[in-house]
Amino acid sequence: MNLTPEQREAVANELKKVGADLQLSEEQKGKLHTFLTESYATIQEYKTQNPNASKEEIVKKIVARRS
Repeated sequence: MNLTPEQREAVANELKKVGADLQLSEEQKGKLHTFLTESYATIQEYKTQNPNASKEEIVKKIVARRS
């Protein structure tokens, strides 16, 4: 699933915040950007497929993917 410009901006803003807080190198920022983009896309896809999903259900889905 491709991200909208607004979604990409949200990912970029989060990346900037985390990168500054953790003083990440450019390589680390790149890896984090990839991870955040893929994760955000997965969550948005789940929300699209399950429009009435509660926050708890979304969190359960995220936890299940981490395992």
